[in-house]
Amino acid sequence: MTIQQAVILAGGFGSRLRNITKNIPKPLIQFNNKPFIFYIVEELERAKIKKIIILAGYKGNLIKKKFLNKKNIKVIIEKKPLGTGGSIVTAKKHLDKYFLLLNGDTYINLSLRAKILNFKKTCSKIFIIQNKTYKSNRLLSNLNIYKKKIIFSKSKSFMYSGISIFRSKDFKNFKDNNFISLENTILNNLIKSKKLDGEINNESFIDIGTLKNYQKAKKNIKKILKKKCFFFDRDNTLIFDKGYTYKKKDLKWMPGAIQAIKFLKNKNYLVIVVTNQSGVAKGFYTEKNVLSFHEHMNKSLIKKKTYIDDFFYCPYHEKGIGIYKKKTNLRKPGNLMIKNAIKKWNIDIKESHFIGDSIKDKMAANISNIKFTYSDKKNLLNLVKNIVKNHEHKKNI
Repeated sequence: MTIQQAVILAGGFGSRLRNITKNIPKPLIQFNNKPFIFYIVEELERAKIKKIIILAGYKGNLIKKKFLNKKNIKVIIEKKPLGTGGSIVTAKKHLDKYFLLLNGDTYINLSLRAKILNFKKTCSKIFIIQNKTYKSNRLLSNLNIYKKKIIFSKSKSFMYSGISIFRSKDFKNFKDNNFISLENTILNNLIKSKKLDGEINNESFIDIGTLKNYQKAKKNIKKILKKKCFFFDRDNTLIFDKGYTYKKKDLKWMPGAIQAIKFLKNKNYLVIVVTNQSGVAKGFYTEKNVLSFHEHMNKSLIKKKTYIDDFFYCPYHEKGIGIYKKKTNLRKPGNLMIKNAIKKWNIDIKESHFIGDSIKDKMAANISNIKFTYSDKKNLLNLVKNIVKNHEHKKNI
């Protein structure tokens, strides 16, 4: 069973932002006319998280009011300051066996659902990033990984990103209603006992905990929130095309396709399918059949601990029948499906790529200003790895 619960730490006083947090708690600071915590909740909903607990403290009633209409979100307000660890310990009766933990004042562009699917339940796990923000911060800012375990390191300066996956049992030996630091006590103990897994990520990171970082976030948040993406044609790119493929029994993945998708999700890319489905317009099958087939594709991927984020399809054709007889920019080589995906998922086209098998795919990518590569029918994984490697190399030059 996959992890379905997330906990957001939102109890701090925001003392380093006193002029801003005088009347509101830090997670409710507005960015682009939206409270910061809303961006976190949206990411959790995209990750298919069904239950969210917000552990609030300072002016927690204001946070609670923001989520009164959200039945899947429970706001627990501490009666006295309990620290980042103490608030979790005191709420442990509400916790699932495994849960995702996030800070209410940080954001990192991780594929949370992919991290959940690939979580090994033997140890809790934290995600660490290069410490470029808190040079003077000693709370878990001198970390590294050795044999997949988090270790302290004087030669490396990776820091805790504020995102982790926990086993609730790691909190059971602590007493309720005591002040406990998650970083200094709980995580520190887990690291020393070699019971904390880790993963390094280099994605865009936002921290609004200090005035300097808050100002930086205000300036760059639109750019930082953008997602990198790989667009794929479907038939003869990701799966074999048997000619108007829609039956579940006909699903057959191209060589390396599943591994390519998993590689991209682990690299925190969106994976989106953009496909013409003229079989609907010609009466060979229905839109319901298309949706069912795409759901079947994802079910088979989830068994391999990966997934496709979204499917965009065009059921129209100028030589179709009934309501589906239509000439539209939705159909490739038009790029309306791509434009719709960019808008829905907030995609950064400069960080994105399109792989397809036809000139129509290339034309749709070109007019969208997205880099294009023809698919490799021998091994899609190798092709994807080379594209990502070359892109990362160019960024680092």
